[in-house]
Amino acid sequence: GSDFGNRGLCSLPPKMLYSSPLPHTPLIALGPVGMTVVELLATLSPILSDGLLSWPNTFKEEADVPPPNDGERVLSIRTFRIMRGLLKSTIASGTASYLATLQNPGLGGKTGTSEGGRDFWFLGAIDADRYGLVWMGYKDGRKIQALDDKEASASRFAVPLWAELLAALLQ
Repeated sequence: GSDFGNRGLCSLPPKMLYSSPLPHTPLIALGPVGMTVVELLATLSPILSDGLLSWPNTFKEEADVPPPNDGERVLSIRTFRIMRGLLKSTIASGTASYLATLQNPGLGGKTGTSEGGRDFWFLGAIDADRYGLVWMGYKDGRKIQALDDKEASASRFAVPLWAELLAALLQ
């Protein structure tokens, strides 16, 4: 499980294969702190595959050997059902509610806006077998600013970009 010792860091269970230290903060529940795109994608697979870890195809194609723990249970059935419900609620009434206006909004997802507005992303599930991520940001880490006076956010920019990608994939 998690280690919330005096170090101020915690770690995910070894089966998730996320090895970077994470900050000890309740904010971690709101999103991945310091994760790469690849690590972020890997976190969604157990939620879509009944609690079983299923590495994205990019891992399977690049590796000479099967990825570690591929196919292992990393979430209980109860936990993955709760998490899947949370993904759906993001579209139904949350930060990705724009997708609810689409004919096929997908299974759900998670928005992310980094601290300071340096990048925006949406991690979305099309169906149980297909999911992906759109990311927006500058390589130099500067803040993303809208051209109008409204606040820039993942809901405003990454979610519509995901909607365009989703529509293209489903045609």
